[in-house]
Order: sequence, then structure tokens, then C-alpha cells
Amino acid sequence: ASNDTAAIEDTAVLLVHEQSTDAMSMLCEAVAAHEAVGNFEEQETILWVMSPAWKSGQVDVPSLLQAVALNGSGAASAGARIALAWLDVGA
Repeated sequence: ASNDTAAIEDTAVLLVHEQSTDAMSMLCEAVAAHEAVGNFEEQETILWVMSPAWKSGQVDVPSLLQAVALNGSGAASAGARIALAWLDVGA
């Protein structure tokens, strides 16, 4: 399981730092998918990558998440809302 978490973390870092709504949308779909099956460790791994990227000022994570929440597919939008709530950004 730790290998899975490391792979998820590496992928999440790459996608977050791409700073695109498409990349964030993929992450949000993953967040929603993990929520649906109760894989909270994997889900939190993704969220823990978003937080420092945002807090450091490197990536405007809230804006990307809000764009996905408004315009993404059902799963991506749901994942974006989960992430916004987890990061305590407010949608």
C-alpha cells in the first residue's frame, strides 16, 4: 500500500504543479473516486499535496478547484467540493 501512496503522491505533485484546470480535474475525479470506495488514505495523500502547493503560493489551488467545481464533470465537481472543504477554502 505504501508504494501505491508514493505513486499517488508523485502523480499528484506533477498534476498540481501543472497548474491547469484539466490536471486539477483529474485529481478531483480521483478524490471523488477514493471517497466513493472509502480509500481515505489515498484521498488524503492527494489533498496533502494540494495544501503545501497552495500555502507556499506556488499554485493557486483554490481558483483551480473552484473552476473544476463549477465546470467539471460530476465526479470532478464532487471531488473539487471535497477538496475545497478539506482545505477549508469555501466554495
